[in-house]
Amino acid sequence: MSLSQQELDIAGRKTRLLRGGRGAPLVFFHGEDASSERLHAFLEPLAREFDVIAPVHPGFGGTSLPPGWNGVDDLVYHYLDLFDALGLTSVNIAGQSLGGWIAAELAAGWRERVKKLALVNAIGIKVEGIILTNLFMVPSAQMAEMRISDPAVRAALAPKNAEEKAAILYDKEASARFLFQKLYHPKLRARLARATSPTLVLWGEKNGLLPLEYGRAYAAAIPGAKFATLPGGQDLATERPAETASTLAKFFKEGN
Repeated sequence: MSLSQQELDIAGRKTRLLRGGRGAPLVFFHGEDASSERLHAFLEPLAREFDVIAPVHPGFGGTSLPPGWNGVDDLVYHYLDLFDALGLTSVNIAGQSLGGWIAAELAAGWRERVKKLALVNAIGIKVEGIILTNLFMVPSAQMAEMRISDPAVRAALAPKNAEEKAAILYDKEASARFLFQKLYHPKLRARLARATSPTLVLWGEKNGLLPLEYGRAYAAAIPGAKFATLPGGQDLATERPAETASTLAKFFKEGN
């Protein structure tokens, strides 16, 4: 099932997204990398069973960042506007890394908008005893090893030319606006007790950025949340696209 690129005007902000498929709507929030090419192998299997909506965060993927935007809350309110524009009152949501943080904020603060929730290696909470790695102080090669555990996949995803390198740098600069020295909200973990959506917390067994204990703490903070793991690192949707898509599809279809 192919996905097509669309561009919408959301409250005066040009918003790009990939959309395609059939079935119940499923929104996917990407992490610190907005490359649609990297995500196609993950999104296309989902589009066989869901109406997949994968927006690009403002400031990522070559898009412009609205003046003054520097917090995850800006992205949360942007996506509430997007849901309104698309007529999504209650929707399945999955998010990876930064996208998981956005999804978690929505589940805690706007629980009526989230039908089911899947968090894939989500950042965003404070866990005592775990020191989060500063994403912007680690050399690129080391960060790649922390995010993608399989050397073959890491080599295949490495930038091949100046254009690809520039795209990665663009997204890294956007990430810094939202995440530099603020990889979590100090109150989010407690607020997740308000979440009512059936939730799956999915974690990479070889995640070099966020240990399994962090994922388990995330799941424990959400009433009734399930915790599961897959082989791989932080970027499961790109390292293990088929397995990640299959795991999420099974979860979102349960009980429907």
